[in-house]
Amino acid sequence: MIRALRIAHLSDIHFGRIAHPGIVEDIIEDVNNAGVDLIAISGDLTQRAIPRQFQACMEMLNEFTSPLLVVPGNHDVFPWWRPISRLSKPLSMFKKYLGSDMIRSFEMDGVAILGVNSAHGKTIKGGRLEPEISEAIKTYFSSKGNGVFKILMLHHHLKQIKALMPHDIVQDADRHLKEIIQHGINLILCGHVHISHVESLDSQNDAPFVIASAGTATSSRGRRSNRRKNYYNIIDIFDTHFTIEERRYNSNERLFNPKRTTQFDRSK
Repeated sequence: MIRALRIAHLSDIHFGRIAHPGIVEDIIEDVNNAGVDLIAISGDLTQRAIPRQFQACMEMLNEFTSPLLVVPGNHDVFPWWRPISRLSKPLSMFKKYLGSDMIRSFEMDGVAILGVNSAHGKTIKGGRLEPEISEAIKTYFSSKGNGVFKILMLHHHLKQIKALMPHDIVQDADRHLKEIIQHGINLILCGHVHISHVESLDSQNDAPFVIASAGTATSSRGRRSNRRKNYYNIIDIFDTHFTIEERRYNSNERLFNPKRTTQFDRSK
């Protein structure tokens, strides 16, 4: 059994609505001590996309010792009470601090990860994949050979997950999901709903197809079963299988502890 890659998957950090004094420092320490090869962050770095919130987030990101792959969320778009900015330059603050590329990738030891933008000013809370993003997904994953473990990361979900109750998803989600399954993607990393949840879906392929929705890593905005709870994921990819460990914050101990670990074979 050979481990190819270890990923820390964080989402919905929401600077401006941090849950506990010290939780930011605690998650930095936990992730840095976990020996991860990549830190993947699936959006909503801020609460209102204002400079001081992005600055606080950058201070956090600069403390991590592993490479970062970061995509925006809908809260990283200018709010509706700034309509001109929201419609004309929705992600300008995100781009100022994290760069203008809305398609980001990482590859290591037979694992290929693509992060894309689903956040736009013309939507309210739901997501949207522009045609150039869909084409980039197709081009990137179709170029990967057999045996490559394929991961797509975006902020919004591509399917209504029954266990999460009704929630916002990407526009025209059914079509996008069918296309993504055809590309042989094994794992989708997302956030947005502020509930930690891992679920395997039927892909009709010979490989598994799993959605990992990270809870809110550091904010006070946990929902439903995750109200007032903070989670992030540790993902280990081996040659024969992969595991997703959901880590939950204990504010009294100031520690992130394993809550659940789910294992999937890499072939059905």
